[in-house]
Order: sequence, then C-alpha cells, then structure tokens
Amino acid sequence: MSIVVWCYKFTTDKSNHKTELVVSELNQVRQDAALDLTLTKSPSINRFKLKRLKSLGGSFIGLYRRVSYAMVEKSPVVTSAPTIGVRHAQVLVLFLLIFLAYGIRVTLSVAIVAMTDPTASSNPNVPASDYFFTGFMLYCDFLTYPEWHDKSIVLSAFFWGYVIPQIFAGWLAGRYGSKWFLMGAMGICGTMCILLPAMAAAFGSKGVMINRALQGLCQGFLFPNVHHALSQWVPPDERSRLGTIVYAAGPFGTVIAMLLTGIISASYAGWPLVFYVYGGTSVAWTIICLVFTYNSPAVHPRISEAEKFFIEYNLGHSEGKPSHKIPWKSIFTSLPLWAILVSHCGQNWGFWTLMTEIPNYMGHVMNFNIKSNSILSALPYFVLWILSFIMSFTSDSLITRRILSIGNTRKVFNSIGLIIPAIALVFLGFTPSDDPKRAVALLVVAVGFNSGIFCGFNVNHVDISPNHAGILMGITNGISNIFGIVAPLLVQFLVSNEDDPEQWKIIFFMTAGVYVATDIFYVLFGTGEVQAWNEDPEAMRASFSIAIVAMTDNKTTQNHDVPTYSWNNTSVMLSSFFWSYIIFQVFAGYVAKKYGPKYLLLSGSIVNALSFSLIPVSAKYASSDGVIAMRVIQGISCGSVLSFIITGYVCSSWAGWPVSFYIFAVAGIVWCVLYFQFGYNSPAVHPSIKMEERRYIETSLGQSNTSEDVPVPWKAILTSKYFWSIVSANIGSAWGYAMMMTQIPTYLGKVMKFEISSVKKVRIGQQENKAELVNGIYTGNKGPLFGARHVQILLLSYCVLIGIATRGSFAVQIVAMTAQNSSSSNPDIPTYYDWKNSNIILSSFYWLYVVSNLVAAPLEKKFGPKWFFLGAIFLNCLAYTLLPAIAALFGEFGALACRLLQGLGEGFMFPTQQVILGQWAPAEERSRSIIAINTGSTIGSMLSSIIPGYLSTTWWGWPSSFYVIGAMGMLWCVLFLVFGRNSPASHPKITAEEKRYIQMSLNQEHTTEVPIPLKQMATSVPVLCNVVAQIGIAWSNNMALTEYASYLDKVMNFDIKSNGLYSAIPPGMALIAGLIFGPASDYAIMHNYLSTVNSRRLFHLIGGTGISISIVSLSFLDQSQKYMAILLMVCIYVSQSAMACGNVTNMIDLSPRFAGIIFGSSNAVGQSIGLFAPILVQLIVTHESDITQWRIVFIITAGIIMGTSIVFVIFASGDRQPWDGPADPNEPYSLPNTT
Repeated sequence: MSIVVWCYKFTTDKSNHKTELVVSELNQVRQDAALDLTLTKSPSINRFKLKRLKSLGGSFIGLYRRVSYAMVEKSPVVTSAPTIGVRHAQVLVLFLLIFLAYGIRVTLSVAIVAMTDPTASSNPNVPASDYFFTGFMLYCDFLTYPEWHDKSIVLSAFFWGYVIPQIFAGWLAGRYGSKWFLMGAMGICGTMCILLPAMAAAFGSKGVMINRALQGLCQGFLFPNVHHALSQWVPPDERSRLGTIVYAAGPFGTVIAMLLTGIISASYAGWPLVFYVYGGTSVAWTIICLVFTYNSPAVHPRISEAEKFFIEYNLGHSEGKPSHKIPWKSIFTSLPLWAILVSHCGQNWGFWTLMTEIPNYMGHVMNFNIKSNSILSALPYFVLWILSFIMSFTSDSLITRRILSIGNTRKVFNSIGLIIPAIALVFLGFTPSDDPKRAVALLVVAVGFNSGIFCGFNVNHVDISPNHAGILMGITNGISNIFGIVAPLLVQFLVSNEDDPEQWKIIFFMTAGVYVATDIFYVLFGTGEVQAWNEDPEAMRASFSIAIVAMTDNKTTQNHDVPTYSWNNTSVMLSSFFWSYIIFQVFAGYVAKKYGPKYLLLSGSIVNALSFSLIPVSAKYASSDGVIAMRVIQGISCGSVLSFIITGYVCSSWAGWPVSFYIFAVAGIVWCVLYFQFGYNSPAVHPSIKMEERRYIETSLGQSNTSEDVPVPWKAILTSKYFWSIVSANIGSAWGYAMMMTQIPTYLGKVMKFEISSVKKVRIGQQENKAELVNGIYTGNKGPLFGARHVQILLLSYCVLIGIATRGSFAVQIVAMTAQNSSSSNPDIPTYYDWKNSNIILSSFYWLYVVSNLVAAPLEKKFGPKWFFLGAIFLNCLAYTLLPAIAALFGEFGALACRLLQGLGEGFMFPTQQVILGQWAPAEERSRSIIAINTGSTIGSMLSSIIPGYLSTTWWGWPSSFYVIGAMGMLWCVLFLVFGRNSPASHPKITAEEKRYIQMSLNQEHTTEVPIPLKQMATSVPVLCNVVAQIGIAWSNNMALTEYASYLDKVMNFDIKSNGLYSAIPPGMALIAGLIFGPASDYAIMHNYLSTVNSRRLFHLIGGTGISISIVSLSFLDQSQKYMAILLMVCIYVSQSAMACGNVTNMIDLSPRFAGIIFGSSNAVGQSIGLFAPILVQLIVTHESDITQWRIVFIITAGIIMGTSIVFVIFASGDRQPWDGPADPNEPYSLPNTT
C-alpha cells in the first residue's frame, strides 16, 4: 500500500465515519510509507524517512495530516527549504537586536567605573564646561561622579522596568506579531541610551537610574517578542541552532560592549561616547527592522513558497491561523514552567551578579585600570559566546540522534551552565588578590560554561509550549530578573569594602549556591515534552557594572574632568535595572504572543537606549538616584559581552565613562531603526520572505492561516512540575548571573586589584534567559538553509543583544559615573561621586521588568508580538539613550526613572521572544533557534563591557557609551520594523515551502481555538518547576549584571578597561560551548540517546552544578589570581550555556502555544526574587573590597542556583502538556479539568 493510496483510503473512510485502522495495517502503512519516501528520487523527500514518522510519535493521524495537506494543496510533501532563506534574515535581525540590547545593558557596568573616576579618560576636556545646543544635540556638562555611592542601584535600575512588560509582551507578540513591539522598544531604548550621559550630568545617579529603568522597560519587550518571532520563523529542526544564533548575540554583545566601553572610557572621547554609540546603533537597528522583519512567513512578501511551506509544515500552521487563547491557569500550574522559572531566577542571579560586579571586582580587588578592567570583564563573555555555539550544536546533535531526549538534553546542558560556573565561583572565592591570572581564568570558566543554560531552560519554553513560548518567556524572564534588582543590592550590602577579597568571596559562594539549587530544581521538574495546554483551547545593563566602577573611582581615566562619584550604594544602582525589567517579564511574552514581538522589541530598545544615554546627566544632577531612575527605565525594555569591553575602554579613556553610555544608546537606537525596517513578528507578515522559506517555517511550527488561537493555559503551566523545574534552574542561574554581572567588577577592582580597564576582559558574561548558540546556517532538510524564520531568529538575537547591552552596560557605566575622579580625559564629563544609591539604580531596572514579563506574553499572544516588541525595545533604548541627560538633570532619581523604563520595556523581550519562537521555530529547530538567539545575549554582554569600558575613558566620557548602545538599539527597532513578522502566516515574502514546513512542524494549520488554560498552567508541576528554575537563573543573572563589575574593580582590582575586556572572555567561551552543548542536546534527543526531558535535565544540571561550584571557587581568589578568576568566570558562563538546553527550551516542550506566557510568568517570578540579589549584596558587602563578604554572597548564590536546578531535574517533563491543546489541530478541544 502506498502512502498516497493509504491517505486516500483513510480520507474516504473518515468521511464515512469508518476511521478504524487495525494495528497490523498501521504497521504496514508505516513500512510502506517509509519505503516509498526512502526510494523516491526527490532529494527533499529522500530525507523524509522512517524517522520522520517516528518524529510524529508514530501517529498515522500526523502522517495523514501532513500528506493530505500536500494533496489538498496539489503539491508534493516538501520537507526542505532554501539553504539561505528569509527565516535566516529574520534570525540575523534578531541577532543584531540581542547584540545591541545586551550591549546597552552591559555598557554601564564598565562605563560607571569611568563615570565615577575622573582619571579614567585621557581627555582632560571631558566633559564640556556648560550646556549648549549644536543644532544636533544638547551638549551637557558631563563630569565624573566619584561621589556616587549607589552604583549597584544604578546598575540594577535597568531591571526595574525590564520586568514589567515580560508577560504581556509575549501575549501581545502572539496577538499582533513581534515586529513593531521589537522596533519600538529598541528605538526607545537606544534613545534613552543616547540621553544617559546628559541625564547623569543633570540628575546624577538618580537620573541614570531613571534612564536605565526606562531602558529596562523597553528591553522587557525584547525576549518575549524574540521568542515569539522565533516560534513563527524557526522550524523545530533548526530551533536550537537558529535560536542559539539569536541568543548568542547576548554574550557576544556583552563581550563587545565590555571591550568598547573600557576602550572608549579610557580614550580621549571619554565614557559618554559609549552610550552615544550604542544608542545610535540601536536607533539605526529600527530601520533595519522596519525593512526586513516580518511577523511570520505567511505575511512575508518575498519568501519562497518552498521555504514558507517548510516552516509551516514543521510548525504545523498556515495563513489562516487565528490567535490561540492563553491557558493561563494551565501555565501557572505547570510544574515544568515553574522549573524553568526557578532555573531562570538562579541563572539571572548569578549571571547579573557577575555581569555587573566583575568590573568592580577587577578594579578594586585585582587593581586593574579601567582599560584592562573592561577587557578582563569582557573576556568571560567572549568565551561564553564561543562555547554557546559548541553547546548548541552538541545539544541539537544529542537530540537529533536520539542520544538524549529533549528534556534530558535541556537538563544536562542546564546543569553544565550552572554547576560548572558554581564550582568556578567557589574556587574564585579562595583565590588570593595577588593572583589575578587565576581569578580571571576562574571567571572565564564561571561565565563561559554558563552558556549551557542556552541549551537548557532558556529554550525549554519553546519545548513545552511553542504556541505560548513568548508568554512563558515573559513569565520566567520577568520574575527571574527580579534577581537583577536583588543581586547588586546584595553585593552592596555584603561587600562594604570593595577592596576586601573576603567579602567578595561571600558573593561568589552565594551565587554558586543559587546556581546549584536552581539547577537541581530544574533537573528534577523540568521536561522537554510539549505540555498539553500548548494545544489548549488557545550590552546596556551589564556595561553599567563596569561603568559604575569608573563612576566611583577617580583613577580610572586620565581625564580629571570626567566626573566620579563617592556613591556607597553602587549595588543598588546596579540592581535598579532589574526593578522595572522584571515587571514586564511575565506579560511581555503574552504581549509578544498576542500582538507580535517586533514593536515590543523596537519600543523597548528605544527606551533602553535613551535612558542609557541619560545616565551621565542623571548622575551629575540627580546623583545616584538619577542613575537608578535611568537604570529602571532601561530595565523596562532590555547584549552583554561587548558592552563590558567597550565600557571599560571608554571609562579609562580621555572621554571618560559618560561616553560609554552614549555609545550603547546610539547602538540601541540604530538597532531600533534596523529592526523597525527589517523586523517582523513572524514569517507570515514578512513582505519579502520567500514563499519557500515561509512554508518551511510555518509548516515546521504548525502554523497556518486557518489555525485557531490557543489560549494560554495558565493553570496548567503553573501547576506543571516541569515548568517549575525550569523556574528552579532559572532562579539559580539568575542569582549567579546577577551576582557576577554586578559585583565581579567591584571584586576584581578592590580585592584582586585589577585596573578598571581590565574589567572588560573578565566580563564575558552570559545572557540571561536564553538558549545558547548553535550554527546560524543549517543545512537541514526542513526548509531553506537561510529562510524567513532565520531572519526572525537573527532579529531576536540582535534584540537580545541590545537588551543585554542596555541592561548590563549600566553596571559598567555607573562605575565611571560615580567615580571620584572622571575616567575620561575630558574635564567636562561629569561624575556623580556623591550618589549613594547606585545599587538601587541598578536594581530599579527590575522593578517594572517583572511586571512587563507578566503581561507581555498574554498581550502579544492576543494582539501579536511585533508592535509590542518593537515599542518595548524602543522604549528601552530611548530611556537608555536619555539616561545621561536625565541623570545630569535629575541626578540619581533621573537615572532611576530611566532604568525603570528600561526594565518596563525589556520585560517584553524574553516573553515576546518565546512567542515568536513558538510561531517561527519548528520543533526540530527549537534548540538551535534558542541558541542562535542567545548569541545576541553573549555579544550584548561583551558589548556592555567593551563599549562603556572604553568610551568612559575616552574624551567623550561615559555618556557616549549610552548613545552608542542606544543607537544600536534604535537600529534594531528599524530592522525589526521592516523585517519582523508575527508568524509565517503573516510573512508576505516567506516561501511557500518554508511556511508549510513551519506550520506543519508546529501543527499551526487549521488549529482550533484554544483559550489560555491559566488554571492548568498554575497547577502544572512541569510549569512550576520551570518557574523555580527561572528564579535561580534570574538570581544568577542579576548578580552577574549588577555586581560583576564591582567585584572586578573592588576585589580583583581590575581597571575598568581591562575589566571590560576580561569580562568578555567568559561569554566568548560560553559561545564556543554553546556550539557544543546545543548540537549535543539536539543530537541526543533526535537519535534517541536521551529523551527530551532527560536531555533538558542533564544539561540544566550540568550548568547548575558548574555555576555553583565555579562561583564558590571564585570567592576564594585574591587579587593575585585575576586570571584564575577569569577562568572560573568562563566555567560559570560555559555552564550557563549548557543550561540553555535545559529549562528555557523546556517551556516550549511543555506548551508550544503558551511558551511565551510560561516564560514570561516564570521570568517574572524569577526576576521578582532575583531583585533581592543585589539588595542582599548591598546588605552583606558593606566593604566592596572585602572578599569575605563577597564570598558569602557567592555561596548564597550558588545555593540558590543549585537548589533551583535540583528542583527542575526532579520535576521537569519533556512532554507537551494536555492543556496546550490537541496534537491534531483539527481535533476539537476543551480544557482539561485536572492537571
């Protein structure tokens, strides 16, 4: 019996109500079908062998659906797509978005060193002596601010607004597409980044806080919309690789941001140039987004039919797909979602701790100057970026070769991403301050192996619920980024003497503990299976870690006119980013799911860039309160690697630390412009995607024009043990991330005696909440090698880059902003040394970030992710860019406001990203897509250190880093506006082949309406364990972002520029590790070596354990062991890259429909708890150079990470939850009464 004859027979029997088929006949059908498909001469069909039937779970219904679809369409069953298609263009734009976003996040971590150190820049004329209008810009009296004592608050301000949009961002992305949201968010974020120096000058640290909070608000839209865009464009077979490309932009952005920040801050331009560069680039990105981005293959005008069919075929949807109702109850009751959330929280805690504090550690402990500080701070994130690709390839290989299941692959890599960094941190705590090489090496290990989380919980959202990936990402990202607020505050509390290695040791031990705890939870409760409710009836923040070292250290720049501040609340300023960042996390995914991620990302990026640029002005006129306000604005919207390096160089240059803010602000604005032009919510709305690519994406993701909406199963998600296992892993990851991001610069500077410029070498941070890197060019047989879905992935990656850069750069920038003497040689660059609330400003980002995470996914699911995404990122970039100006005008409160807005915008990012991924990423490509997106996080982490670190020391000073990263964010907004699409069905140019592939893969064609199963989600054990995992990740990330730079500067004595450079190493190594973990995870699952759930558990556990051990070890290093610290940071971020194959992907496993809601909810929870990470730091670390106090913090962090990881391992599930909806989209469905 041939397959066509059998399909005809089955169809005829079905019409006569004779659907019985005996087992023997079914077996014969399978054999005949496999034989027919194997013997065919068609290259595209020849690959469609018996294992394709196995991928359908052996269901003849699935086979009938796919073949009959081709018969009705009068076309052959096409399972391949163009090698390079429209989907790859979408991935590229998203990559740029994440790159810029992370750069804007991270720049302040390096630039703040120059902002608070008048000697950071070689330009004695940084800043100008007065205000004057040139016809193009308002030239402010950018000083250094050594009086700032709230650098950690300034650094955390990004997350204040970042959390807010997370949940509704994913929902909006699902509802309206992601393009416009991405473009708007990034445009605003970039604008705020440009304005950050002015706000620092006008309002002091409070102005920077406001700016960063606004940036966070904008970037809060990014990841939910990016996730949603990936769900629309990336077939499952390409998900790990393309997702890794996008998310790897975060660590890569961190590396570049750290390097550039350090270089620019130490240059003649001074720190302000950092913000101008990033802010302008972010604005420019919006143009690219506008032109090239589409919401889905279905709306892409230039996609080939082959690619369109390929996407739609693999995603299981077509052009007629209506929005899914969000099963809120099922989501919030899903234990797998809770596992993702917990792991996410742990990841954020550790990641942002390292991201924001490593520059301080390098500068104060390791005694590095600002240039070497930024270099050293960026080094770990460069390693993170590299390892993320390795891990992503490894993860995909493990899955595709069925070595490990999806769930087990996620757990393994999640464990690698958390456990190994935890071990490195433990060793780092025992490293003496006279051994800087060992300290740097340990930091590289701690940060680099953190890339495992990109193949762990970070892509797990799409695994458990492709349809709600944006919402799930919004939930987990929003909650977990609360730890971005807590981590720097905790560092400031614990590290009272930044020169005391013993205090830094506490931070390292605490972060390691968070890693281990959250990873355990994820391994226990995470899963890689799609949850039933999926088919239900529906570089700126991290760079501030380094910048804040220069902002409070008058020796970071050669320019004595660059202001520095004697702030004693730097940890609060560092964590302020997360105050608003967390708020948007939960709803950002929902918004991205509902309305599309593009405009959420765009608006968030703009706000992020603007608030970032206003940090210098806020620091000057509002002291640390202004910086906190800017950081909060940054946190609303949310790259990281580049921001550390840039911030380090800038802060130690003639320009001083303010320039670093301007660079990232400009970059954020450029990103907004690019994303506005090229970003689209899905392949369906992309006007130029080839039909071939569009069909490939939509069929792979199960998308179609007639598919009905599936509600977010909130209850099922929240009651899913697999969800909670992911949450647990996220908690540990967030703890360690936040601890490392915010306090490591201080530790390296005070204890390890790194010069401030060396911070960027160690700040190779890890991006939060994302899977690790996989190859961007996939030669699979499910669609174009580069199609419309890949373009969406690149856009999401770029968005993540911008989000991480705008969020994390503030941790670098606030150092320069609050330095006693300006790190810029420009005497007119202000510093706000009198700011006392830097930690509050840093954490303010998460105040609204959590809120946006909660609402992002539902809103985007309802209205489409694009416009919410675009608007959120634009808001983030705008707040980030304006942060220097607002800080100059309103001081600390101005910076705090900007950070709140940033957090509000950035809270939409991860939930929206999940929503987009749920629409664009076929199941077979899920891990790879997440890894691709996480590339942006790595790059953003690098940029967040490089740009602020460099520009803060240049003549332009620290404000320039806000403008640069902000411009990058604005560029993303433009790109996403143009190319972003909500789904393959809305992409006008996606090829029919790619569209069909995506839709068929995700079962998105003719899908029945599924309401959001809130009850089922909330009571789902898998969902709940994802939430727990997200808590660990958020805690880790927040600690890394807000305390990393301080740890490097205060403990390791890294100068801001070397701080940024060395901070980029771990993300770079994590990027490499992602190339291993991602393919390994997918390979193990696809080849049946591991089940989905076991793969998620394994990688998550590897990541959690590695992070926990590394972070505890890190706290035992002294300033003479700088390179060992870098090595441990590499271990941490490499471990985080392993976690990317854990709970993040597990959320999509549980509920493809509601992954955005699950992620948004878990992220919101994780970030809410992660907010306490910087607060804990500020409480414990009373002397930032005291390594003993840091050790306590790191041990606590390690415990949180490990605990949440264990929870995920226990309760995780790789099965699609019942409340996600029917496997057969034609089946009627009603919400289950029980979990």
